Amino acid sequence: MNKHIRQFVLALTLLTRIPIPTNHKFEDEDIAKSTLYFPVVGFLLGLVAWGIYSLLVNHVSVNILVFIILVFLTLATGALHEDAVADTFDGFGGGYSKKRILEIMKDSRIGTFGALALIFLILGKFIFLTETKLELIPKSIMAALVLSRWSALPLFRSLKYLRKSAGIGKAFIANLDKVPFFAILISLIFTFAVVIWLFPAQSIYLIVSTLLVIFFSAIYYKKKIDGVTGDCGGTTVQLTELLVYFLVMILI
Repeated sequence: MNKHIRQFVLALTLLTRIPIPTNHKFEDEDIAKSTLYFPVVGFLLGLVAWGIYSLLVNHVSVNILVFIILVFLTLATGALHEDAVADTFDGFGGGYSKKRILEIMKDSRIGTFGALALIFLILGKFIFLTETKLELIPKSIMAALVLSRWSALPLFRSLKYLRKSAGIGKAFIANLDKVPFFAILISLIFTFAVVIWLFPAQSIYLIVSTLLVIFFSAIYYKKKIDGVTGDCGGTTVQLTELLVYFLVMILI
């Protein structure tokens, strides 16, 4: 299998529940380089969401339409990043030291902070999208999915990974320095090009806001735990997605 196809397939496998049969053994370097295709996965999810929108927009209310699309995205991604949000808010909300924060984040049980964060997150997405102009909903979703999935790459490159045990997250961080700068640039250009195509006049606000979320997330994680975990990355992804929905709602 071509290495680029292999890395793209791995990105699909990591970010979605799409069944992709493959017997290929992935190397740690493949895992790191698969992050370059995260925005592409976001774009593909956005295309499917756009298809659902096109099929149902003339047959159901906007509330039902948005609900169905959000359910699809949750099922398609296996609630991967929503789970990260719950763990992160529980950890940072209930822990008062680096050690305790990481312990709570590793606990599979959900606490008050995590439950509230999920409620606000899902409710926020629903409200922002239903309050968006009807014809802009699929564009907003695609822009949000592409920008948010891309946000993981600069965040992971800027901070050290904290989990000692081997795993996917550690493979990401430990091998990101092996990803060529040119490849990172291509991923960035693809991401920004999609956003500019969708919202030519407002793209600068969406892009700058995404960069600010990444920047302040990195500062916060650095201050609180002096590094990053996979849950932290997933939380930044979801905060970016939510912010894009909000900005499209108020700007257009």
